[in-house]
Amino acid sequence: MSPLQTYYSFSKGRCGELSDEVPQLDEPFRTLYESAAAACIAAFESKPEKWVLAEAKLSQVNISNAAFDCFDRDTYVLLQSLISFHHQFPGYRVIRGQAISSRTSCPLITEISPDHGPQQGGQEVQVRGANLPSTVVIDFGGAVVSGVSINGVEATLTTPSSDVPGPTDVSVHGYAFTSKVAYTYDPPSQTSEPAGSP
Repeated sequence: MSPLQTYYSFSKGRCGELSDEVPQLDEPFRTLYESAAAACIAAFESKPEKWVLAEAKLSQVNISNAAFDCFDRDTYVLLQSLISFHHQFPGYRVIRGQAISSRTSCPLITEISPDHGPQQGGQEVQVRGANLPSTVVIDFGGAVVSGVSINGVEATLTTPSSDVPGPTDVSVHGYAFTSKVAYTYDPPSQTSEPAGSP
């Protein structure tokens, strides 16, 4: 079981799936996501007795551990917020809202411009987003290209070629779960032959 899958279950509020996945994790992830599972059940399934376990497990987590990725740190921050809310409003019911991907600390892409170009590639495009590393590696479907990020929000890169025309997903390499935008490869222009033969 991957911590990423467990994070995904937590971010979607799937408490049952999360509880089933946690025992399959190794440390340090297990303790973090045991806290997440308990908080999920306490907050969204109206079982306030689980708050004690959520707090106890969270107090054992050293979030500066190098094994943790950005999505684990996002989990930690969300847990702190849920527990803090519970302390301020102990009897209140928590209702899940719409997820906002821009609140993540993980690299994400929000826009690509232009968003279409030639199938043979070679077009310069601007990728905009958040938390982009200084050298950002971008997935264009099955191909990867790199570019230099400016202030973590913008990078210029050159599109690779594609075997087929049409839309392809574009995401930060290794972080497709955070966000994807589409880039469309235009079909090659075709010149029509004059009618008849000379």
